Amino acid sequence: MKNICIIFLSALSAIIFAGCASTIPNEKIMERCGCEVIIDVRTPEEFSESHVSGAISMPVDVIEEEIAEYDIPKDAKIGVYCKKGVRAEKARAKLQKLGYKNVFNLGSIRRLERIAGSEGEKSSASKQWSRESLF
Repeated sequence: MKNICIIFLSALSAIIFAGCASTIPNEKIMERCGCEVIIDVRTPEEFSESHVSGAISMPVDVIEEEIAEYDIPKDAKIGVYCKKGVRAEKARAKLQKLGYKNVFNLGSIRRLERIAGSEGEKSSASKQWSRESLF
């Protein structure tokens, strides 16, 4: 039931922001990182310019308050990203302090654009991915 709620909320976010300038397809990103939820921790303005399809907009400065609104299970695989990866790392640490066990720093939105747009990832690239940090 909780997974259905997460999927619904992700789809709702995608519908709300469908008119935005640019969305990045998330299929390859989800496949590569195995995330159930993707959170964009940039500002709402940055999110409106471009974001990963289905990502939840939750700025790093308010993530501790807003995460409770989404009923995301503490063991869900959560990926966070931002412009360069710095805010994503702060968000990852904050979420782990709140008890979320599987939080991944996906790095920058540009990196995710490359992943989403690439047809064949080199096998050595997957070795860069780790539980704590995916960039």
